[in-house]
Amino acid sequence: AFYQHLAKRQMLVLGTMLFTCVGMSTAAILAIGQSLVVDGPATYAGFTPNIWMLGLMLGIFGTVLPSFLLNAGIARIGARATSSTASFGPVVTIVLAVIVLGEAFTWIHAIGTALVLLGSWLFARIERQSRARAE
Repeated sequence: AFYQHLAKRQMLVLGTMLFTCVGMSTAAILAIGQSLVVDGPATYAGFTPNIWMLGLMLGIFGTVLPSFLLNAGIARIGARATSSTASFGPVVTIVLAVIVLGEAFTWIHAIGTALVLLGSWLFARIERQSRARAE
């Protein structure tokens, strides 16, 4: 939620597409660089074409596309509404993981989920109060 609040200003200056491209490119360069340092280049040479294809699909549909959609949402409906909507993503993921994959849901997961929802609620509350004071 804090990222979304701060990102809105930068998106207005750069535009959502350029902002997302800069952020994703920086993250990709740092992640690949870290992996090369920690695991070494030989790790990449051992990947089969199937693994490369799965990685590419996961990168596009699990990282790049959602980032563009999230930033477009911030630009269109604002950080508060986007944050409130996006806070349900982890909850839906948890429910699907438990039902579809049979994953365990422990008290640690419950605490983490509660903290995410609490943070989203607090952010929305604070922004609502600041708007009320401004009016």
